[in-house]
Amino acid sequence: MNQWQIDHIIPASSAKSEDDALNQLSKLRPMWAVDNNAKKNSRLSLL
Repeated sequence: MNQWQIDHIIPASSAKSEDDALNQLSKLRPMWAVDNNAKKNSRLSLL
């Protein structure tokens, strides 16, 4: 499938509080759905 998703570069599950700004545009990126689902909660790189 050629679908993409929005990936949280720093996994949302690592947030310590609701004040953590994990949804800032600088912390999001498009990623192919297959790759994003395989990545799960890991952090591969910043870019």
